[in-house]
Amino acid sequence: MKDRKRFLTACNIIKKTLSGAVGLSLLETAIALSVMVFIVITFSLVVANNYKSLNSSGQKSSANYGYQSTMENNIAQGGPGTSDSMSITLKDSGGGQVNINLIGLRSTAGNLTSFLPASSVNGVAVNGVSLAPGSLTLLEGGDNGSLTTTISPSSASNKNVTWTSSDTQVATVTGSGLTAAVAPVSSGYAVITVTTIDGGFTATCEVTVNECVHVTGVTVSPASTSIKKKKTTTLTATVLPADATNKSVTWSSSDTGIATVDGNGVVTAKNTAGSCIIKVTTMDGGYVANCNVTVNN
Repeated sequence: MKDRKRFLTACNIIKKTLSGAVGLSLLETAIALSVMVFIVITFSLVVANNYKSLNSSGQKSSANYGYQSTMENNIAQGGPGTSDSMSITLKDSGGGQVNINLIGLRSTAGNLTSFLPASSVNGVAVNGVSLAPGSLTLLEGGDNGSLTTTISPSSASNKNVTWTSSDTQVATVTGSGLTAAVAPVSSGYAVITVTTIDGGFTATCEVTVNECVHVTGVTVSPASTSIKKKKTTTLTATVLPADATNKSVTWSSSDTGIATVDGNGVVTAKNTAGSCIIKVTTMDGGYVANCNVTVNN
């Protein structure tokens, strides 16, 4: 029917846009209420300019506090108008009652924008959230940081949260329940925000990502050496530049039957005379330097 309209509204203290054909038809209300109880929704709709008052009641459903549930009810036919107001009363099985008032302006296309405050009579509502740590300093391209959320009170019914980053070019965040991993992307500053689904409470962590100074080369000293069988000597690697962020290196021998080398550059000669090459390689960039080792009798 042309003179019907669909209203969609969410009772979580946020602004929503309700749209549909001009007129009135199906009311779908997303309601965050108390613990799992049966609730009765009664509502009346008043169309401005002295057209009609419409009343209907009796639709039943169940809802959990802090979560969204859809309720449906048909409303009797009404005349066209430019503004609508609606009063919704929710009653739970314990006799408690929640009153919701909806006031908005409807355009000729049938759109209604409303601010819908809502409250609950039972259940445990979220009243705050915190985030630890409050700040992180990470390295560009380095290890992730971790964040932990605490919901207040601890007995809150709905502890679900969402995670956002103010600048995903600097740091991204991946949430898993009340914890999250922050990945550094590039140098800069970003704010990670956690928001509770129930109540919209927020907490933040300031993230600073420092620039990575990349390795440009490596040298080894001495460049060649001679040692006797079963003796040791130590080689020294110098990573360039001096302020390189990642100075980690690996060591290897071209012939472990002649000489071996450990992670600290200590070369051990075997009981066999001969020559081999000890190689040092940077973790950042894969730069290489060699030392020629000769094992003598």
